[in-house]
Amino acid sequence: MSAAQVARPRRLETGSLRPIDQAAPAEVGRVGTRAFLVLAALPFLPILGSWAWLALVEPDLGVRLALVPALACAATVGLFALAVKEVRRSVIAQARELGRTLRKCESGDPVVVPSFADGDFERLAQMSLAICRRMNDSEARSLETSVRVTSLSNRHEQVVEHLTNENVRLRSTSDTVHQFSTILSREMGDAQICNELIFNIADHVQFKRAIVFLLDESSRKLGAVAVRDAAKKFALNGDFVRDTPMGLACARSSVASWAVETRRPVRVNDTAVDARWPDLLEDVKSVLVIPLHSRRGVIGAIQLELDHRGGFDAASERIVTSLANTAGIAVENAKLLREAARVRALEELDRLKTELISNVSHELRTPITSIKGYSQSLLRQDVEWPAGTVREFLEIIDEESDRLRAIIEDVLQISQIQSGVMKVDLRRLRVRRVIRSLVVQNQRHAMDHQFVVEVSNGFPAILADKLRFEQVLRNLIENAVKYSPSGGTITVRAEVAEPDMARFSVQDEGIGIPEDEIGQVFERFFRSSDGQARRAGGFGLGLSICRGIVEMHNGRIAVQSREGEGSTFSFTIPLAPPEDASDSEIGLAESEEEHE
Repeated sequence: MSAAQVARPRRLETGSLRPIDQAAPAEVGRVGTRAFLVLAALPFLPILGSWAWLALVEPDLGVRLALVPALACAATVGLFALAVKEVRRSVIAQARELGRTLRKCESGDPVVVPSFADGDFERLAQMSLAICRRMNDSEARSLETSVRVTSLSNRHEQVVEHLTNENVRLRSTSDTVHQFSTILSREMGDAQICNELIFNIADHVQFKRAIVFLLDESSRKLGAVAVRDAAKKFALNGDFVRDTPMGLACARSSVASWAVETRRPVRVNDTAVDARWPDLLEDVKSVLVIPLHSRRGVIGAIQLELDHRGGFDAASERIVTSLANTAGIAVENAKLLREAARVRALEELDRLKTELISNVSHELRTPITSIKGYSQSLLRQDVEWPAGTVREFLEIIDEESDRLRAIIEDVLQISQIQSGVMKVDLRRLRVRRVIRSLVVQNQRHAMDHQFVVEVSNGFPAILADKLRFEQVLRNLIENAVKYSPSGGTITVRAEVAEPDMARFSVQDEGIGIPEDEIGQVFERFFRSSDGQARRAGGFGLGLSICRGIVEMHNGRIAVQSREGEGSTFSFTIPLAPPEDASDSEIGLAESEEEHE
């Protein structure tokens, strides 16, 4: 029901209160006739009874006197009829007057109670008027209540509609912020985050130019980090933007500085009216600036510009504020991650320095002690050493010097690999002869081990640095010997793993590597916690150097091991591109040499 329908006054239903003067004539006639006959018959009954008795006693006299009762009855009925008619007329007139009074009261007109000759009609009129007034008052209160209920209902519908629209807006904003947060969950720099902020705002708010400023911690000045101009095809982002003409022009933005200092957004719908920002470009007619808040405070601002008036509304300000706050937290998180990474790097550097000092001091102590001890023994004046003993001491000093030199070489090489100084001289290399030569050299010092070489005749050439390749393979063979104290078979294998890669592997039957340490064996200074492995000695740099050399050849190195059963170290090296006929001739020469 509408308000118009409720406000329309309703008249009382008066069908059941039909006025007396409008009653059906037939109905009134029937009621009057019956009453008249009954009332007229009452005075005529004694006369009729007397005449009947006389007619029975004296029939002749009764006949002669029959006219007298008839005339008396006629006169009685006539007179009585006139009296009844006058009474009926008076009653009907009073009833009609009462009806007119009730209709006036029903219509709301002022009513004065008329005077009635009959006291009953007087009381009936008073009661009827009181009832009619109460009914009118009830109708007025009901109408007022209906209007109020309708107003409340309309207001409720408006509130529900507003809440529904607000809920839709909040859900849309929440989805937008969630998508933006998902994008920012990736590892990004400050400039990338600011650039993503501009691109996400462009999906919801129209602008001609967008600039994101970040506050420099040292100078406390704003600098443009990301700029997007609708007239230009590409967006600019990065620290270099500060030095571009647009970046220098944007850095003078007083409106952004004001927003950062006051920590409040700025929305200007007509720059011609608001003259507080004279440094804005001439084509800027409306501007919106939102500060970037973080947990530590305001770290920057985003400025949106349009070339027409009234370009930004409250909804635009809300969505930009939500995205700007998310970006501010992301920039702060990125900074904290960088600081944490820097701290971890310093801690790792400190740990490596400590391990380096510990390992170097431990590994250098043994050869230096040996060299010092045997040198002092040879220098003693009170002892005459035999020539054989002198030579043995000198050989030990020479071996320890080589060991000392190897340690120093390892430290220098790992330093070169980490700093990117080490270079490799990539050339075509035939590996069959190199592998067999390394196996023969190690077999002289490992008489308890059996060596197996699996390299096919005519194995294709690889593209590698010969010295570095030999260093990797030698290190893996020496480790296989070192960590197989009880002997066993050591297999050196070469095969073509991929169309353009060769795989080399060294398999032993030694002590193996614990499963939880396999992923750490190529780390610098790593030493196994196994007591038997520690007794084998070592500086913890050999496998790390091998990995660095292999990766410099664009290869990969890996290990498969089972504790107590042995290990297999393998690495890949790219194959050399084929030549016309030299490959087949060299392979034939190598095959003949091996056969001899």
